Amino acid sequence: MLLNTNYSRFVTEYFIDGHYALDCIDSHTYRKALSERRKDDKAPASRRLEELRLLRNFLGGLTNPRIYELYEKIQIETLPSGTTLSKKKRKKLIEQASMGEFEKKIAKYRR
Repeated sequence: MLLNTNYSRFVTEYFIDGHYALDCIDSHTYRKALSERRKDDKAPASRRLEELRLLRNFLGGLTNPRIYELYEKIQIETLPSGTTLSKKKRKKLIEQASMGEFEKKIAKYRR
């Protein structure tokens, strides 16, 4: 259970941080609503509150397998800019047998 909690916490913090990529949100409805919030003319505090409500609803509906997928995607997207991974290598990296192997490879690429 602790393992799932760590992945959930990582994914949640990524979105709550506010610097997330909209393509990480696979729901068209939430992606469209969040995109509109970014363009909104409302006061920043009000706009942020609405964004957090949408994110809470989106994150609350995620299943464990989807959290793992997002975790992997976020880890790869946030690799340092000098790291170049071809699409083939990215796909192979994500399709590793276990999360432990994936995390070891990601740590290697981060160095």
